[in-house]
Amino acid sequence: METGLSSPGSRALLIGTGRHLPGSRLPDVPAVSDTVHELGRTLVDRCGLRPENLLPPLLDPRDPIEFGNAVMAAARQAEDVLLLHYVGHGLVSPGNELYLATAATDDLAEGLAFKALPYQAVRDALSNCRARSVVVVLDCCFAGRAQGSFGTAASDAFALASLSGSYVLASASRDEQALALPGEPYTAFTGELVRFLREGDPGGPRELTLEGAYRHLRRVLPLRQLPAPQRHLSGRAGDLVLAANPVAARRPTPPTVPAASEPPDEQVCPYPGLDPFTADDARFFFGRAPVTTELLTRLAEWSQDGGPVALMGLSGAGKSSLLRAGLLPAVKRGELPLPGAGTWPQFILTPGEHPIDSLAGQLAGPTGCPKAELAAELREDPARSAHLIRRALRRQGGGADIPGGRLLLVVDQFEELFTVCQDEDERRRFIAAICSAAASDQPGVGAPALVVLAVRADFYASCMAYPDLVGVLKHRQFPVEPLTPEQLREAIEKPAEVAGLELEAGLADTLLRDLRADREFAGGTLPLLSYALWLTWGCREGRTLTLAGYAATGGIWDAITQQADLTYDSLAPDARRAAELMLLGMVRISESTEDTRRRLNLADLLAQRPPDEAAAVAAARDGLVAARLITLDGDTAQIAHEALLHAWPRLRRWIDTSRAGLLVQQKLLDAAESWERSGRDPSGLYRGSQLELVRDQFGDPGRSGSRLGQSATEFFTASARAERQRRRVRTGTVVTLALLLVASLVATGFAVKGRDDAQRQQRAALAEALVRDADSARPNDPRLALQLGIAADRLDHTPATTANLLSSLFTPYAGTLSGHTAAVVDAAFTPDGRTLATASQDGTVILWDTGDPQHARMLGRPLPSPDHGVYAVAFSPDGHVLAAGGGDRAGHTVQMWDVSSPGQPRRLGESLTGPAAVHTMGFAPDGRTLAAGAAEGGVWLWDTSDPPHAQPLGQPLSAQNADMSSMAFRPDGHLLVTGGADGTAVLWDMTDRTRPRRLKSPVSHAGGVTALAFTPDGRTLVVGGGDGKADLWNAGDPSHPGWIGQIPAGDAPVEALEVFRSQIDIALADHYTTVWDTSAPSAPRMTASSITGASNRTSAVAFAPHGALLATGSADNTVILWQSKTDSGSVPLSARLGGDSSGVQAMALRSDGRAAATGGGDGKVTLWDLADPKHPEGTTPKSARHGDRVFGLAFSPDGRILASGSLDRTVILWDSSDPHRLRKIEQFTADGGGVDGLAFSPVGHTLATVGGDAAITLWDTSDPSRPRRIGRPLRGHSAGVDAVAFSPDGRTLATGSWDGTARLWNIDDLARPHRLGKPLAGHTNWVSSVAFSPDGHTLATGSLDSSIILWDITDPAEARHLGPPLIQHGSWVLGLAFSPDGHTLVSGSADYTSILWDVTDVVHPYDLGVVGSHHTDAVTSVAISADNRTLLTASADGTVNLNSLTKLNDVRTRALDLACARTAQGLSAEQWAHYIPDLKYRRTC
Repeated sequence: METGLSSPGSRALLIGTGRHLPGSRLPDVPAVSDTVHELGRTLVDRCGLRPENLLPPLLDPRDPIEFGNAVMAAARQAEDVLLLHYVGHGLVSPGNELYLATAATDDLAEGLAFKALPYQAVRDALSNCRARSVVVVLDCCFAGRAQGSFGTAASDAFALASLSGSYVLASASRDEQALALPGEPYTAFTGELVRFLREGDPGGPRELTLEGAYRHLRRVLPLRQLPAPQRHLSGRAGDLVLAANPVAARRPTPPTVPAASEPPDEQVCPYPGLDPFTADDARFFFGRAPVTTELLTRLAEWSQDGGPVALMGLSGAGKSSLLRAGLLPAVKRGELPLPGAGTWPQFILTPGEHPIDSLAGQLAGPTGCPKAELAAELREDPARSAHLIRRALRRQGGGADIPGGRLLLVVDQFEELFTVCQDEDERRRFIAAICSAAASDQPGVGAPALVVLAVRADFYASCMAYPDLVGVLKHRQFPVEPLTPEQLREAIEKPAEVAGLELEAGLADTLLRDLRADREFAGGTLPLLSYALWLTWGCREGRTLTLAGYAATGGIWDAITQQADLTYDSLAPDARRAAELMLLGMVRISESTEDTRRRLNLADLLAQRPPDEAAAVAAARDGLVAARLITLDGDTAQIAHEALLHAWPRLRRWIDTSRAGLLVQQKLLDAAESWERSGRDPSGLYRGSQLELVRDQFGDPGRSGSRLGQSATEFFTASARAERQRRRVRTGTVVTLALLLVASLVATGFAVKGRDDAQRQQRAALAEALVRDADSARPNDPRLALQLGIAADRLDHTPATTANLLSSLFTPYAGTLSGHTAAVVDAAFTPDGRTLATASQDGTVILWDTGDPQHARMLGRPLPSPDHGVYAVAFSPDGHVLAAGGGDRAGHTVQMWDVSSPGQPRRLGESLTGPAAVHTMGFAPDGRTLAAGAAEGGVWLWDTSDPPHAQPLGQPLSAQNADMSSMAFRPDGHLLVTGGADGTAVLWDMTDRTRPRRLKSPVSHAGGVTALAFTPDGRTLVVGGGDGKADLWNAGDPSHPGWIGQIPAGDAPVEALEVFRSQIDIALADHYTTVWDTSAPSAPRMTASSITGASNRTSAVAFAPHGALLATGSADNTVILWQSKTDSGSVPLSARLGGDSSGVQAMALRSDGRAAATGGGDGKVTLWDLADPKHPEGTTPKSARHGDRVFGLAFSPDGRILASGSLDRTVILWDSSDPHRLRKIEQFTADGGGVDGLAFSPVGHTLATVGGDAAITLWDTSDPSRPRRIGRPLRGHSAGVDAVAFSPDGRTLATGSWDGTARLWNIDDLARPHRLGKPLAGHTNWVSSVAFSPDGHTLATGSLDSSIILWDITDPAEARHLGPPLIQHGSWVLGLAFSPDGHTLVSGSADYTSILWDVTDVVHPYDLGVVGSHHTDAVTSVAISADNRTLLTASADGTVNLNSLTKLNDVRTRALDLACARTAQGLSAEQWAHYIPDLKYRRTC
């Protein structure tokens, strides 16, 4: 295969210094010579480097001159890839610079300047290299001091558009020594790199890339107590393919494809993900040919006018790609119809924080002037830019003017001028400089530069504020329009064709359908398409991009979310925190436009942190880079594309919840930078309220350094110091005496009050902090979360502390078991569920009394295990015998214990000799046979009729070729099934247990078999897999099992199954549990779900018999008990209305709670009698119905009239006074675009209808047989209206629209309704639901952007946000309802869930969790009964669930007492000292 080094223009230079002059203080390293030669052979044999391109190795260079000359010679030759690899001593000068040793180097520090080569000289030599990729590998001490990014590596001094990047791979950190182990033929680092290139990465991808090598070395070397390598990179150099992977994971052989006209490009993905296409990717850039041609034509026309050209388009419309991969290569090919344009130098930059410096930095090389000098010249006179560009052109032409010579200057991401640059003066000077460059500065001579600006459309107004840009936007603006469906198809299919790939039939159509390309597709999602295709390429089968691979990515809309979540979840906890910190540092918060990305200086971030935190930041950085979510350039990093800010809900949530703090930090950083630029002028320091705001956010200056960076910390410290000095000056002796006099007079009256106020404020602050701590602890340590919540409530009883307790109480948490000292790997309950056995990597088994789960306790001492740990435990059917299996050097891997008295277990006989490692175990139903599954795939059987004298039953069974992970006996004991990691489950006839017979037809499951169980009648086998799914098989004839159906339980491996006659409980490794109704086995239906907690994955999951209790291992070596049969938690299901196969699209509850109405997708309306909620009865008129889906339902205040609205544009008024008979009164046309919603006023007879024609119509229904329109329709929205609601007093109407806003209307006078205030803007998609609180002071709005916003409408004309949006839902919010007491809000979503929110304190709403009774489709409507006892949720799955709120109401009033009862005790004195060190310890329970 072709590699990155196989091209004719690639060069490799290997340099090694292993020997030094006699008397040198540096020890010789004999392994260097062999290391260099073996690496050279490997590059030729395995990496495809042509022998003539392997430059003669330089061994023991005499001095730095010979060393430097060799590097410069290699840099001059390389045109494609340059690899420089150095092996030898690295040294650090007194100035802390890295030097590379030569043979002349004789001291560790002295004389380095003329006896060793400074690494800076290497950088300088490589900065003039023409190669598109420069790779430097340093196998030396202190190699981490080397930096990346080698200047302007390109075919000419300006052509940065084609730069593919640079990569520095260092064998050790900046302060570590590299090693050559005694007796080893090669140095440790390069030796392992050679091994990686020759032997490959087992199970890894087909290509070994540069980044893959780094990750392998970073994983492997520390295991050998060797330094972990470091790397610096820019661009996409990490994707460079070094060699084929000889031991790659095998893929299915693809179908034969016709030979392509060009050799297929196997090492490069033709889709760049979130990155833009560059000149290197021009061959893969499709769909924009007509636009590129038109742009070239317009540029030629406008070039004579002078002045820049503005390329204007939405974020994600493809502006950068059009410029870099479309325009610039086309100009270089001579397609711009201007003389000599093909020879023009091309120059591309982004403004950054200091746009003048950016411009000067790129002009420095071509002009031959220092950057600082050029920047000063441009700041002094921006018009000098034209002169400087002419100087650069003249210098390029050998000192002569070239007729028609110009510079093509592209300023990409021009909006950075307004988001990143905060210096208004520099902003204006930069605009003046680029405009001057594009204008003629000499009579009769054209402008020296053709300037093209790429501007995000939402910064149009920002540009218009500058007179120099007004003419640009008015006369020279080129809009980048969305791709047409045909162009999109070309952009999907053609890159694959050029790369020698195929798309599976239907893949392009699926992508286009997902993009909604046939429905006026909005053009901001090209990055999402490219990222999904990049991930699909990673899942390809051979040369084919498949539909299955695309589905695995999550699809266009979820690919980023899925990959980002996977990347984040794969990080260690400290690295996750670092990732959040780092990503938030890459966001520029805007108060007027959308948030944007900004560059983050990672060196500054790392320098401010201790080593462990710095390591976490590095791990987070590497993970995000590998997923192409961020890009690196030397020491800086930024989010790959702003699409990530909107496409990843977790990041959006971080931004929303941290917005205020980020804004404070952002303004502080800007002020600090301005202070630095002004020479630290004291007048620029913060004071007063500005300083207090920073203190509130970050605490004292001394504690904020690691969060703010060095410059901002110094600014903050100087501001605080100056403020203290000002206060001392203001406070003179007279003032002091006066204060003392006043204090002496009022001390008696006010001292006590002041002390009490101060203590009250302290308690409130501590309680708020404890609530946050409780929220953080809840996933992994629910007991601690309760204890912290109790302490918070004791310190300061508020709605927030009560809500926090409610949230903890409504988890199914029962208790935490502590006793192991390492991770728990297996668990099992006795048949009566009263005893639990847990096995741990600490080598012990512990028995627990779980009779009272909330007060479980350890029984006796931990039981010893086999020498190498215990991996599996199992109880006999009578619960009297426990078997523990593990690993043992002598093969004594199974031990049995008599646990008839669990508190006094007794060892039974000697250890049984079995396989080297037992991974799963099980007793036959009669207890006479014990089976153990081995790591190598075999099954061992013992006769346990007499447990102390158990005997082997024949030879081990050969079952799987991979690790045996699960097994199960059929209830009659005549059938055994064993499952392995290879994805097969083998069935064994155990009728004669001394001679088990393997049946011929095993069943298979993708992702490996991880759990097995039979139904009680033994006729159905359930097979759980590593893919989170469970298959149901008909095992009535075990010789020919037949597949019945599949349960999509989740995304993590299935670890435990509890199977009943018509129900299956499933627990996954990520602690997610689901309950499935299998009455119809071919179509299982989920009836409940719960995320029981903990962020780690575990294989230790066990159900107690009958599913009443669940045990799961946790990240902190504990076991958590969960009560899995808790009647759906806080709101148990009491009844279900069902039977509408078309789905329930709308639902309404009558005010007396005795009747409800549902509207279906088939146009039918059903009235339900709820007088007996457990036995509801429904009635549907047989003839009267709508002609399309019913989207709106509402009862009149007296409940006698029901109104239904449909997409058929009509409203039907029904007589609903008799719940057993629904009679049609009148049907009328209400809306030209279909009726999407309707509502009755709580006073009078007014009905409001809304729909697709953007109008709100009011109707008088005093006579329901003759409804009458009231006045003219209300207009104020710019698109259709989807939701409507009246305030409790009937004086205000709220509407939600497709335009993303809600509006309030005054309808006090029905004859003259009018708008109140401005539109309520805050959502980014349709407002799909609105609801008023019972007191009318709060409005809740739900949106298709998945969020809920609460608004203070005490003064409807001045409505305002109440806190950040609520964003826990994973999809559209379709329904909202407040409880009658105003304490609870319920929301229903297209993510199939309903969430309860405590809104007692509307400024700080609290998530009380997901309603346990589960729907299998979108929740379309929600309602709470007037007596506050019943919650109704309607779903497109055709059901309405009735859930009891009695428990919620009861717990709300007794939260503290119930929490103490659950935990048995509050915080211990030690815990109190940790969390509340400023207060004396007190008991809280």
